Amino acid sequence: MKKQLSHIAKLISGIYLKPDYEGEVYFIQANHFNNGDFDPLVKPEIIYNYDLQKHLLIPGDVLLAGKGSSNFAVHYKGIIKQAIASSTFIVIRIFDQTVLMPEFLCWYLNHPQTQLFFKDQSRGTDILSLTIRSIKDLPVFIPDIKKQETILKLDELRKDERTLRTRIELTRENLLQQQLLQSIKK
Repeated sequence: MKKQLSHIAKLISGIYLKPDYEGEVYFIQANHFNNGDFDPLVKPEIIYNYDLQKHLLIPGDVLLAGKGSSNFAVHYKGIIKQAIASSTFIVIRIFDQTVLMPEFLCWYLNHPQTQLFFKDQSRGTDILSLTIRSIKDLPVFIPDIKKQETILKLDELRKDERTLRTRIELTRENLLQQQLLQSIKK
């Protein structure tokens, strides 16, 4: 099944706030991520007030970096409580997670072909940016849940394989360097 992004999810702009550094609400920014992983050293930076309630992220939200050269997507799992996305992000709130898994949507948005779509839609001279208007018509191919799960498992195996190959290469390099060093000491 293929649907436009705006037909399967609500698209919401992140907000601009000045960090306080003594707050109780996390203010999620693009620089808080490294290869899709949230930096555990980030501290809450916003003082909560009732007006922020409508901007709080909920588990299952997908954050798409809309500013800059990297339009990565991450799944907000709710591990950090009370968080708000900065204006760097477009928050994608899936209407029905029994039809489309947030993890699958992240995989899809991070896929190289989708990233090409984002590059084509980006505008700006100094800082490239995506807007809700520019991505609302993105076609999203939605297989059944079982197939989504299979794709995610295969992608995880692909990442594990890449990690293992890197470790093997480093181990080989270290072994060779040790052998070369030993050869000159004899």
